[in-house]
Amino acid sequence: MKKRAGYHLPEELHKKVMMEAADKGIRASHIVEKALLEYFEKGENNLLKVIEIVELKENFPIDGENYTVGKAEDGRYFFAWGSYIHTEEVPAREIRDGEEGIEYFRTNEEAMKAMNDAMEAVNDGRG
Repeated sequence: MKKRAGYHLPEELHKKVMMEAADKGIRASHIVEKALLEYFEKGENNLLKVIEIVELKENFPIDGENYTVGKAEDGRYFFAWGSYIHTEEVPAREIRDGEEGIEYFRTNEEAMKAMNDAMEAVNDGRG
C-alpha cells in the first residue's frame, strides 16, 4: 500500500526531478521513491573513500582530535572533526554528535567556512 506524502523540495531540485521524469516518461514520485529507497538501503554504515584532504588542523581543538576539510568519492566536500581523517574512508551520512562528526557540503568553500566557523567558536570559548 502506498501513502500520499507532501514534502517540500528546494526549487532547483524540484526542477531536476520534473525534467528527469519528463525525459523518461515516468512519474516524478517514482524518482523520489527510488532515491529514498537507495538512501535507506545504503544504511548508516556505508562508507565513502576520501579522495582529497583539502585542509587539516591536527591536534585541534585538543590533542588527539583534528579538524579536516576533504572531498569524498561522491564529489561532496566534508568538514569532519574528531578521528575520521585518520582513515581512508568516511561515513556516507552526516553525523553530528558533538565530539566527533562529519557534515557534507556541495563546495569546498562551504566546507571551509564550516571549519573556520567551528575554529572561531572554539577560540572564542563557544565550542
